Amino acid sequence: MIDSNYITPHIDFLSSIIFFGVIQGVIILVLFYIKKPKGYRFLMLFFGVILIHSIESFLWYSGYLIKLPHLISISPPLVFLFGPALFLYTRYLKIETWSIKSAGLHFLPFICYTLYTGFFYAQPVSRKLYYYLLNFVPDFDLDPPWQPFNADPLEIQGLFYIELMALSLILYGVWGLRPLLKNRINNNENSHNDLGRYKSWLIILNITLLASGVIMLLAEGGRVEDIRLYYPILPLYMTKVFTTVSMYIIVTYLLFNMKIFKGEHKYQKSSLDKNLRTAKLEKIIAAFEEEKLHLRKDHSLRLLSEQTKMSENHISEVLNTELKLSFYDITNNYRIKEARRLLEDDSVDMKVEHLAEAAGYKSKSAFYNAFKKELSMTPLQYKKSKRPL
Repeated sequence: MIDSNYITPHIDFLSSIIFFGVIQGVIILVLFYIKKPKGYRFLMLFFGVILIHSIESFLWYSGYLIKLPHLISISPPLVFLFGPALFLYTRYLKIETWSIKSAGLHFLPFICYTLYTGFFYAQPVSRKLYYYLLNFVPDFDLDPPWQPFNADPLEIQGLFYIELMALSLILYGVWGLRPLLKNRINNNENSHNDLGRYKSWLIILNITLLASGVIMLLAEGGRVEDIRLYYPILPLYMTKVFTTVSMYIIVTYLLFNMKIFKGEHKYQKSSLDKNLRTAKLEKIIAAFEEEKLHLRKDHSLRLLSEQTKMSENHISEVLNTELKLSFYDITNNYRIKEARRLLEDDSVDMKVEHLAEAAGYKSKSAFYNAFKKELSMTPLQYKKSKRPL
């Protein structure tokens, strides 16, 4: 008979290290909730998953999980939340909008795997304890207890499910790192969102995601049913310990970069009411669409302020609260719109540098990078795509 008295819980050096990581995770979540930095909901989801993994790791290696059998294997489905949480956080910093449907697709693997693991969660306590002891106690040799139904009816637990979780982490990590490491985000005129300010922060989070996937593959992967594709080169405990190590690294970074905790309610105490903001927004839009200020070489926030008779702070506030855009966002949008108009006009044949100047950009490279980032194609590719077949 398997019961909770089979092993004696204890706290050793490894579980102590993990426990202090749990405390740090709790502190981070509390700070995010209190300070409400930009995108704090996605950050809380991301670090909430890390915290749950750390808690289960502590209970696992200290043996206290034997006292809480209903928490056994509660964290694996949450692995599929890491990538979507960080992806949406990045989209939020870029001030991009998305539909619930498109965002929901990223959470589909988590939903499906959570529903499937319900077969395991619904098993009797003795069955869960058997699974834990089988993995925790060396040379554990007891007959498996009775189970009312198969905990793995589709028999997928031995078919690349570790590899799929690891692949999810790796793909989201690479996806997030690619534009950051290609220096497409900086503080020049194309840096019209918060990605530039948070570049190093995003790099650390995405490297953590990528490294977690690689470590999972090297420590737990390589087995399909009874077939060994490759032998792990890292100890099994590395997967669980790495979440704690990641927490220590991230906390250290946050201690030296407190700007991450800067609140997102910048205009909470504004004197502008809704009607006044709408009226000012119309003046700003007119300056772009009628006066074409964005095409002038001396275009700047100060120039827009002079033309609209509005303060620079009010312009930034109106754009941010009404359109979720910065001054650089709206400038870039109108410049790209002008470039597209010129490219679609068959009577216009300009070199890239002339096209950049006509659209209001000060350099060819700034225009080229902004255009490709916005449309995922070069100006020449865009022009060819608009030609009749």
